[in-house]
Amino acid sequence: MSLSVVIMTLSVVTLSLSVVTLSLSIVTLSLSIVTLSLSIVTLSLSKRDFFPIFNYQLRLTMKQYYVYILKCCDDSYYTGITNNIERRFAEHQEGINKTSYTFRRRPIELVFSMMFKDVRQAIAFEKQVKGWSRKKKEAIINNQWELLPELSRTSTNFKRE
Repeated sequence: MSLSVVIMTLSVVTLSLSVVTLSLSIVTLSLSIVTLSLSIVTLSLSKRDFFPIFNYQLRLTMKQYYVYILKCCDDSYYTGITNNIERRFAEHQEGINKTSYTFRRRPIELVFSMMFKDVRQAIAFEKQVKGWSRKKKEAIINNQWELLPELSRTSTNFKRE
């Protein structure tokens, strides 16, 4: 009879442990729900509070590139590209590079600049403008973009035969 009581007592203990386990599972489930709630709160905070900060920092680190045209003292034009228009203009004006086209043609005047966010587009536009006639350059300097197609048709192409 003593053995039956022990088995019965063990069954009650097992049942009690099962209830405790069930209670722990409920607590774990509750904790999981709390964790999930905290995750949702964190996600909400990151969208609302941190995303604008990220965008602001991204804007600060994004480069800007400029294609520019300088008018030199001999009335010639120089076309270039830079990521800092003020610094580059000062370098030309001060004559930093003695081998530069603008060195012996100072003072210079900044007559045109266009900003690009993509360096490849800026390089392509610079190359295009460098190949243009004086009249086409003057059209964009004077903000007369609509004249470019006509100036392209009237430009003289000399071909070797």
